[in-house]
Amino acid sequence: MELLIGWLAVAFALALVVGTIARAVRAPKGGRLRAAFSPYVGALEKHQELHTGQRGVQDTMLEAVQEQEQGGGHERDAADGR
Repeated sequence: MELLIGWLAVAFALALVVGTIARAVRAPKGGRLRAAFSPYVGALEKHQELHTGQRGVQDTMLEAVQEQEQGGGHERDAADGR
């Protein structure tokens, strides 16, 4: 039984490595590192959100963009004299 679990762990790790390499190879030059590791960063961010109860960077940025699209940027425009 331990042997089966060991082989499954190795297969899972190998799948992660192959997937990361495939994403890096497919990505355009200049963004390969970000493309390769973005799924891991997203998973770690979600893990942290669940443990701390705070929203993540991506959720916060999406909310800020939605506010700007709905007219939340009027204060800035008024300060500029528009």
